[in-house]
Amino acid sequence: MPKPTIQDVAALAKVSVSTVSRVLNDHPAVSKKAREQVLEVIESLNYRPNKLARSLSSDGFDAILISYARSSKFAVDNPYFNIIVNSIGEVAEEHGYDLILQSSTNQQEEVTKTLSMIADKLIKGVILLSSRVDDILIEALGNTDIPVAVVGKYVEKSHYDNIFSVDTDNFKDSLEACKYLIRMGHTKIGCIHAPKNHYVSLDRIEGISSALQEYDIEIDEDLFVDGGHTVESAYDAALRLLCVRQDVTAIFATDDIKALGIYQAAKQLSISIPEQLSVIGYNDYTFSKMLTPPLTSVKVPVYDLGIVSATKLFAMIKKGLPESNCMLPTELKIRSSVVSKAEESPVS
Repeated sequence: MPKPTIQDVAALAKVSVSTVSRVLNDHPAVSKKAREQVLEVIESLNYRPNKLARSLSSDGFDAILISYARSSKFAVDNPYFNIIVNSIGEVAEEHGYDLILQSSTNQQEEVTKTLSMIADKLIKGVILLSSRVDDILIEALGNTDIPVAVVGKYVEKSHYDNIFSVDTDNFKDSLEACKYLIRMGHTKIGCIHAPKNHYVSLDRIEGISSALQEYDIEIDEDLFVDGGHTVESAYDAALRLLCVRQDVTAIFATDDIKALGIYQAAKQLSISIPEQLSVIGYNDYTFSKMLTPPLTSVKVPVYDLGIVSATKLFAMIKKGLPESNCMLPTELKIRSSVVSKAEESPVS
């Protein structure tokens, strides 16, 4: 049986095709009686409009773009992106919108693809899952009128009414977590961090450094090692650090993915956690409390970051009014991967 068309709906409802189109697009210029007739026929025929056709004949495709400045493989392997995309998807589904996912490691390519989708009316909003230092995509989007949510720090070079951010306080949270390590007696604290081309990485490193300064502990740049974005790269970074600096008694991983690499490196070097090395992480994924020992970690409300950013984005799409920036609270989950320095045994 052939799928019903918009012409079939119009014929049975005894209205014009343009009237059916206005009902589908929730246009106010339709009488109550005509709207009820059309909706009744749509339900009886189980009619599902062709979204692409609607995008060409109306105000665009009902979709939002989720863009992350990483490779597709990285996004698939990282729990952060899985959690936040699912939560955004929940909100989008409530509004009858589809998601378009875009990954790219080339900024100019990302800008070109995004602006092309906007011009072709394929998207009505954008959610950026990270914010780079000197991000040309944010600047390009600021010169459009499409609503944009930045999950992360948004540093304004110019004020854009169509852009808002949803974030956590990466600086303050890292500061407090590092101060916890210091209060536990640790002064030789290593840091395995992400590349410094994203604000989240810079803020977490700055928070750790500020905690050390607050306690008059000398900042040793050799203890800060780029661990990339994967477990494997974090493992390599931790190996380099622990082999060269045996005076390190604690390591701050700026993501729990990196903490996994540290655990593996410690095992390879026969270093016991926490008896010989304390480890603290960031994000507190489901697996974090299942490690041996369970990982002390800054619990980031990743699911809520997606819900809040998407909810505010759809409010902006519907009302056309600017949304304010939003900061969500976090919590340091203290488990058994950190002990006081006095309880640690020296690394032999």
